[in-house]
Amino acid sequence: MAPDTEQAEAQAKAQLAQINRMMERLQHAQECGWTEEGDQCDLTDQQIIDCIDELDRELYHDEEDARQKIQEDPLSVLVRSGWHSPGEKMEAVEYEILLSTGGPATRIVGDLDQYNEPSSATLEYRDWGTPWTHYAGSHNEPALLDYAKQFYFAS
Repeated sequence: MAPDTEQAEAQAKAQLAQINRMMERLQHAQECGWTEEGDQCDLTDQQIIDCIDELDRELYHDEEDARQKIQEDPLSVLVRSGWHSPGEKMEAVEYEILLSTGGPATRIVGDLDQYNEPSSATLEYRDWGTPWTHYAGSHNEPALLDYAKQFYFAS
């Protein structure tokens, strides 16, 4: 009998939705031009509350706060190297951003380019006793890749 991973898949779906909200907020904060004196933002109060759990237009538009929330989101950020000869400098070629652990667990994995920037991103999930499984439709999803690019992967 195959293990049930429905709960783990639901967790991955929730993580992806949260990442989409965080990246929408960051992009909006970068592009909106909102000021306290002249509220020219077309977001509804509900859209702001859905993202930051409170109605605070100033905080919602704070780019530094948006970046900080992204940086604080994962449990860990790791890199690993590929094959190399002994004595050669190890270069990171893959990364992992662990979002949740246990049962269920979720993570983002991908490859790094020659500049230690993510060149791919895939959301994966697992439950106790199951292997990591790709979340359908998440490979190189723009928000997921943009989220991964918010982290520093160089040694």
